[in-house]
Amino acid sequence: MEIAAGLLDDSPEIKPDKHIFVELTPQWDKISDDLPPTYP
Repeated sequence: MEIAAGLLDDSPEIKPDKHIFVELTPQWDKISDDLPPTYP
């Protein structure tokens, strides 16, 4: 599901909880936070 950020009136109360599609990223693109990757 996608929601355009411009449609939001307030800051959303949710935060990212995982990375998706990480198997498609190039090797030079490193994840630099503590969120877990998900794989299909």
